[in-house]
Amino acid sequence: MENVLLTDDLSCISDYRKHLLFGAKLRSLRVERKMVQRELAEKLNIDTPMFSKIELGVHRAKRSQVVQLAKPLNVSEKKLLTLCAGERRQT
Repeated sequence: MENVLLTDDLSCISDYRKHLLFGAKLRSLRVERKMVQRELAEKLNIDTPMFSKIELGVHRAKRSQVVQLAKPLNVSEKKLLTLCAGERRQT
């Protein structure tokens, strides 16, 4: 029984790490384009604190939100989705 709990705990840590990595890449793209969080939050119809949580890895972006971010960040939808999905596949 303890092994199951440990495995579940490690899974949570792994998921959090994945969100952190995608959020860091998202932040890097935003900063490179000299944009502020508020601008991208408005594109997603969310508030700035929620966008901040996505960048910090606290909140996971929905697939539709990732697609919406591609145009203002000037990257292809495919590239951004691959970054997002790629982080989810790593262990």
